[in-house]
Amino acid sequence: MEDILKSLLAAVGQEALANRYDYQVTTYPTVTDTRFRADEAAVALSLAGGILTSRIWEFQTGRKQSLQVDQRLAALTLISFMLQTQNGYPICYPDTHRVWPSYPIMAPYETRDGRQIYIDGVYPHLRDGLMDLLECHNHASALAAAVKKWDATDLEMEINRRELCGTIVRTREEWLAHPQGQLLNAMPMVKVTKVKDGPPIGFVKSAQPLSAIKVLDFTHVLAGPMSTRALAGQGAQVLHLSGPNVFELFPFTIDTGHGKRNAFLDLKLPRDQETLRQLIRKADLFVQGYAPGKFRNFGFGPEQLFAMQDNLICLTISCYGTEGPCGSWGGFEQLGQAASGLMAAHSSVHAPRLVPAAVCDYLTGYLGTLGMLAALIRRANEGGSYHVEVALTRTAMWLQELGERKDADQPGQFPTDLSPFLVDHETCFGNIRHLRPVVAYTETMPHFKYPVAPLGASSPTWID
Repeated sequence: MEDILKSLLAAVGQEALANRYDYQVTTYPTVTDTRFRADEAAVALSLAGGILTSRIWEFQTGRKQSLQVDQRLAALTLISFMLQTQNGYPICYPDTHRVWPSYPIMAPYETRDGRQIYIDGVYPHLRDGLMDLLECHNHASALAAAVKKWDATDLEMEINRRELCGTIVRTREEWLAHPQGQLLNAMPMVKVTKVKDGPPIGFVKSAQPLSAIKVLDFTHVLAGPMSTRALAGQGAQVLHLSGPNVFELFPFTIDTGHGKRNAFLDLKLPRDQETLRQLIRKADLFVQGYAPGKFRNFGFGPEQLFAMQDNLICLTISCYGTEGPCGSWGGFEQLGQAASGLMAAHSSVHAPRLVPAAVCDYLTGYLGTLGMLAALIRRANEGGSYHVEVALTRTAMWLQELGERKDADQPGQFPTDLSPFLVDHETCFGNIRHLRPVVAYTETMPHFKYPVAPLGASSPTWID
């Protein structure tokens, strides 16, 4: 795990902090049922974020603190949306609990030329668009017959030309030979770029390390809102924004909504565009997790944001990156696994199965958190504006680059008793029981100021 931790800190230019703070990891048998080092990656990312948070606290107070992580808890966060309860009842996909959700419109199917293509209709408009393209019902046998009429490359291109979601299941070698794979292979797992000079913006001493930081969270499931949840736990004022007619996946809203206020903005309306511009002028961080190019069309692409606000830090989360032949494509967890070779390596390219955890989503969210914390530290030291970039498929590539775990021949061991890892919060939805924060700090234990709330429950304003 230490090797992963050091590489993460080096990737964001903070390798000098690797030995600055004491930390303890309680190790247990692997939880995630894959031979890849997913559990260790979750531990290392949690610790890396904790170290940068502690550095910010030291800037403010002059005091260091120690950190502690339970490996089982870190691993469980990779399926945390499936471990929640509402008034004692599971919050999960309607027909599943503690198993990876499986639906006909979210599955791999064989094409005419013998390849597998993964289609993803998680949202109604994506589901309807795929059924319109394939001219079939939402039934596994009908979808299989329809996909079988297409060659894989032609279907992949047509799906994404229509701004739907799907990708060929590739091996790692095939992806590294693909132009998009080559582009991502040249990109670090988290990229932090200084885009403008400016005066240093120091940290304000406050109750928690990030209490003076304002975050605009314009994201949806799952990596994007995860990237800002840890910031909220350390005091940041996180305002989550979504459209008023957005399709809500309730388990994800609950899982990622702790400590945030939720407001609606419709960027098709000039008045809401102006509201967003006013919010940006006081923001420290802007996080965007929709398909590349969507926000640029409304005047809120990264280069447009940097022109509005000096010393702004932007995080862009994508599936395949934002440049190259697939740079405008949207996608989700399953497609990151499929395109990168992770799914094929976990199972096989001809009979693909998902890694049974949202490793792309959650690990990408944690990478985004790490990049934002690193950018805040750089802004305090040298000033300027920063663009942080992470991508689901790049995270899947990184997980493969880490190699296999030492006990790769052993299956994952799910804990029989989850109670030590769970906490309760009273919300407008009733009692929500969920996983507690991964990192235990000696001085700045995470605290969520706001309970989980419905989308649109607050006004789109800052609380001064």
